[in-house]
Amino acid sequence: FREAFPDAEEHVEYRRDVVAGILDAAEEVGASAIVFRPREGGRIVQFLSGDLSEKLVDEADRPVVVLPREDSG
Repeated sequence: FREAFPDAEEHVEYRRDVVAGILDAAEEVGASAIVFRPREGGRIVQFLSGDLSEKLVDEADRPVVVLPREDSG
C-alpha cells in the first residue's frame, strides 16, 4: 500500500462505534477518501466486518475503498 500511495496518511482512532470513528476521523483530517482492510478472523468477525464495511460505504460522504483481506489470496 505504501509503495502505491506514498503520500497517503494514516490516522488511528479508537471508538466503540467503529463506523462513526472512521467517519469522524476522515472529517477531522480532511480526507479525500477512506481506504481500509477488514479484519481477518473467523466467520463471526468476517460477518461483523462485512456489516461494518457496508455501513461505512453507505454512510460516507466521500469515496470508500475496501481492500481485500490479506488472507483472500
